[in-house]
Amino acid sequence: MSMELFLFPNFERLKPQYIERCVYELQRASHDLEGNIENRAKERYETIIEKINRREPLLKKDYLVLAFCLSRLESEGYLNIFYKLFRKSIKSFNGVSSFVRPFASYIYNNGLNENTRKIYNLFRRIRPKLPDKPRYGVISQLLLYNKDLADFLEEIKINIQSKESIVDIGKYCHNIFMKDSDKAYCHYIIDFIVSNHKKRELWPEFRRMVEVMDFEDKKKVFAGILRCYIDNYEIESYPRNWFEFIGMELREPNDQYNKRWDGMDEEKDVFRRWLAYSNVQDFFVNKIKGGDRRRCNFWLQYVDCMYRVKHYRDANMALVMEFKHHIIVEFAQQSNACYVYSKEHLTIEEIEEKLKPGVLTSTEKINFLKNQSLRMTRLLHRGNWEYDFTAYLHRLGYRKERRAHWDSFRR
Repeated sequence: MSMELFLFPNFERLKPQYIERCVYELQRASHDLEGNIENRAKERYETIIEKINRREPLLKKDYLVLAFCLSRLESEGYLNIFYKLFRKSIKSFNGVSSFVRPFASYIYNNGLNENTRKIYNLFRRIRPKLPDKPRYGVISQLLLYNKDLADFLEEIKINIQSKESIVDIGKYCHNIFMKDSDKAYCHYIIDFIVSNHKKRELWPEFRRMVEVMDFEDKKKVFAGILRCYIDNYEIESYPRNWFEFIGMELREPNDQYNKRWDGMDEEKDVFRRWLAYSNVQDFFVNKIKGGDRRRCNFWLQYVDCMYRVKHYRDANMALVMEFKHHIIVEFAQQSNACYVYSKEHLTIEEIEEKLKPGVLTSTEKINFLKNQSLRMTRLLHRGNWEYDFTAYLHRLGYRKERRAHWDSFRR
């Protein structure tokens, strides 16, 4: 419709205080209107309940009011009465299309139980009286071929999972009278995101959707994605965009005060594995001038044995790797030795405390990480140093094979 059909007020000559006054009056009038509508709906509901208690016959419009209040009927013990009365009155209704959304809404928001099965029974009973129009075609077919609510919901889930995009899901949900505010929609969309999280073309839309979810639903998405990689040790195949996003939302997994990872022990192990891999790779490839692929390849073989990996720029570009019982420190310059400490004598928490800004000078930080009295040994990068490192790490109990030691790190 052309905007020329509308007249717009000219605010140029109005003072700011007059505009503010108009806005205030409009907001107050809107609030009063909403309050009146809510009060009238409440009064109508209570009037109908009084009619039920007096055993007076209900009109179709009475049933429609109650249909939009099914959760309240359930909480007040009237749902079974509504179910019986509605069944007896269906034949007298000329049209039933107005009941589709309230019945669907109650089912989509309350899951599978005895009460939703009753409403589904009523839903199927009104199906033959639905208008023969495209708008009701999909929902009518679902009701016709699914006698049980469990089958009805399962077919919806399968149909949603088969869609190619969120737009397609939106169109389908419109046809089954499901809104994006319904709990079932959220459940199905989470499953869809998890199943299709590797599709790069869907990533921007998925991220926007997850960003506006409440925190518990976000965790369901992240947990679902992380579970896809529990038995996948090819870390380079992990989708970096999702793992970085998960890190931003759930934050540091090793912080004992961070409760965002609660209830996600296995999933947290997957993220730690990726985080250690990313930190080791980032250090040797990006932080060191020119890179050091040789050392990078060596330590990436032990990522499954690592718990935390920290990079300290102000300590002569040090990389601190925490293993089950040991701390191993590498420095950017290959001429530096690799230092190994027992966690009985040095922990990563102590390193964090000492290397805080302002505590030690740069020289003191380096000397602290090259502590002659605390170290177990220093390993040199000479010749085929990988063989010496491998043998020493083997004696400490760390091996290159997959699935090593992760359970021992859970706290």
